[in-house]
Amino acid sequence: MVNDDNRDRAVKIRGLSWYTKKSEVVEFFQAFNVSEENVFIEVVDGKNSGYCIVLLKNEEEVEQAKTDLDHQYIGKRWIGFCEIRLRG
Repeated sequence: MVNDDNRDRAVKIRGLSWYTKKSEVVEFFQAFNVSEENVFIEVVDGKNSGYCIVLLKNEEEVEQAKTDLDHQYIGKRWIGFCEIRLRG
């Protein structure tokens, strides 16, 4: 998923419902031409955790997405962007 090679083009969002589908995240990022293969919804105990990683084309798109989409909504859920931390 996220590693040193793609960290600069990754965004982490929070606020997703337990039922959010990849297709809804793709629609949310429609201006950035994101495909479902670049959407990673975190699942804990069989349910969406509310967090998701999305890989964009480059660092400029990351900054633009934060500007355009932070505090917007997927359905009735408020979406926030948060910091990505690599584990390990």
